[in-house]
Amino acid sequence: MANTLKKLTIEGFKSIKSLKDFELGPLNVLIGPNGAGKSNFVSFFRLLHDLIHQRLQLAVSVEGGADACLFMGPKETPKLEGRFYFGANGYEFSLVATPAGKLVFESEVTYFKGNFGENRARIGSGHEEARIQDLKDTGGNSGAASGVEHYVFEAISNWVVYHFHDTSVNAAVRRPRAINDNFAFRQNAENLAPFLFKIFESDQDSYNEIRDITRLAAPFFDDFILRPMTAQNEMIHRELSAIVRDSPPR
Repeated sequence: MANTLKKLTIEGFKSIKSLKDFELGPLNVLIGPNGAGKSNFVSFFRLLHDLIHQRLQLAVSVEGGADACLFMGPKETPKLEGRFYFGANGYEFSLVATPAGKLVFESEVTYFKGNFGENRARIGSGHEEARIQDLKDTGGNSGAASGVEHYVFEAISNWVVYHFHDTSVNAAVRRPRAINDNFAFRQNAENLAPFLFKIFESDQDSYNEIRDITRLAAPFFDDFILRPMTAQNEMIHRELSAIVRDSPPR
């Protein structure tokens, strides 16, 4: 099983000028006003996921080019840096902008901290796509079956980035959805209602945990209201209402 992300550093990405040695726990809640950088923080994980799967240039192009990815543009921020640590293993990179609007690797490095000290291995520089995927099946030092590249790649490749930024009246999450659309949770939350309904019916303990975690971010929240549409039993509406508590839960 891949290690979870314990600590990260982001330098020069969109509205994030510098976020150094940010420690993460099993559950992390970011709260702030519009424009504070919450969405950009989430979108960086999507960029990293694309990066290790050798889709960096496509991801940068979709974002609007290198200038759009760098804090205040390349004159203010000539490079974008990221450092990620998964227990004893780590992955670091630095990306610089080209005149063609690309981001290319100034450096790509793996990191390992063991009983006998720290070791950094430079993968290379000047390449347009990450090389860590090409090295993920190589053995580790001292005859180990897997190296740092394997553990880092496995950790990041298993991420799924859910970003529910569209909550307008026409958002997919508010539309009716087939009640059996619950095999996997979609990244834009369009099947949130049937997915929650399935958990509610099949695993009450997990449902209660989801409800209680929601209360940590919104203490006034009591519970979801999940009711199939009476005229169409195969459908469930996406407008998930919530019972509001008079006082925070104890």
